[in-house]
Amino acid sequence: MVLDQSLKPVQLPQGSVVYEIAGDGTISVIDPTAPENGFSQIAALGIRDATGVDIARREDGLFKPLTNTEDRQDFLPGSGVASLTPRTLEGSNVSTVHTLVKFIDHMRSFEMQTKIIREMKDNDTSGESMLRLS
Repeated sequence: MVLDQSLKPVQLPQGSVVYEIAGDGTISVIDPTAPENGFSQIAALGIRDATGVDIARREDGLFKPLTNTEDRQDFLPGSGVASLTPRTLEGSNVSTVHTLVKFIDHMRSFEMQTKIIREMKDNDTSGESMLRLS
């Protein structure tokens, strides 16, 4: 969910509209059926400068201010000017290849530990049967 400057959800028009988000967070649209009308601003994203604000990562991967005592995610903006980089997309901070390799490594380690436990149990059983014979 994306919030505007008044912390209300942004509702974008549906259909074949062209969206553009500027560096200051303004969202503009152009109707392809009437391109001569140009872009019209429909909303402004609620962006805040977090300079000097202590933030922490939540369980869902988003961030929250540490001074937050309520369930709200808003905080007083810092002293800098908040801005966006238009026409960019932030990628994931998780490497799928690295994660898969770690998962395979853990799986092999678990299988090896299970095999060692099984062999120790077999050795214990054979040692027990040798003691019964004597």
